[in-house]
Amino acid sequence: MAELPLRIPMKLERDTIVRAKFELRFEPGHPKEAIFGIVYQIVLEKFPGMTHTLLPPSRRPEELKTNNELFKYLPLNELNGNGLSIGVGPQVVSINIEKPYIGWLNWKPQLMDILNSLCDSHIIKNVERTSLDYHNFIEDDVFTLTKKAVEIIYFNIKPKKTGIRMELSEEGYIEVLNFIDKAAPDIKYKKDKKDVNEQTKKGSIIDIEIFREKIIGNREFKTNLESILDISHTLKNKLFFSILSDDYVKNDLGATFS
Repeated sequence: MAELPLRIPMKLERDTIVRAKFELRFEPGHPKEAIFGIVYQIVLEKFPGMTHTLLPPSRRPEELKTNNELFKYLPLNELNGNGLSIGVGPQVVSINIEKPYIGWLNWKPQLMDILNSLCDSHIIKNVERTSLDYHNFIEDDVFTLTKKAVEIIYFNIKPKKTGIRMELSEEGYIEVLNFIDKAAPDIKYKKDKKDVNEQTKKGSIIDIEIFREKIIGNREFKTNLESILDISHTLKNKLFFSILSDDYVKNDLGATFS
C-alpha cells in the first residue's frame, strides 16, 4: 500500500493530528540514575519553564523497575510546557507534541535540536530503536473514505465496530497501521472546555507508527539523525494518504499541493 505513487499535500486545511510522538530507546552511556538529570538540564536550557511530573511507574519498588523487562523502556518522569511533553526513563526519551500540531517543518527542528544535544551529552551509548507515531482523528467513518480494497473488506463483513491492524516493511523500517471506526478521539490533556467537548465526538482513529530496530552507535545515530527523521515522516505520509480516497483528501481535508 505504501508503495503506490501518491501526491502528498503540503498542507491540510482540516488537520487530523491529535498527537505525535518520537521515541528513542537506547543503551545508556551514563549510569541510569543520572539520565533524567542530564536530560532535564538540556531541556530546561532550550525550553525554560517546563514543569516536572513523576509518572506512576516511578513509584514502583526499585527492584521491580530494575529487574522487570516491562519497565525497561517506560518513562518515569515527564516534562511539560511549550506545547511539548517529554518522557524520560533510564533507557528511553519520548518527545510528544499535542494538538494543535505545529507542522513537520516546525517540529522537526525541535526534534533535531533536542536529539543532537542528547548525543553530545553522551547519555546514549547505542541506539536500539527509533519510532515516529501519529495519532489521527477524523469525524467520519474511515471505511467510507478509504481506497476501494479496504472498502470491499469492510462492506462485505459489515461489523458494528471495526479495528484493523497491518504491518508493512520498507527501507529497513516497519510501518504499523491501526484504524478504528466509531471511536472517540484520545485527547491526553483536557486543557479547556473545547477539548472536553471533542472527546464526546465519534469518528475514526488512524494510528501510524514507523519504527526502526537497528543497534547503532551514538556517533552514527547523530550523523544519520536527519535522514532517519525524514524517512520516517515520508513513510508515515505515504501510508496515511494511500489509505484515504483522493476526493476526501482534496475536498474534505482541504489539501494544498505544491
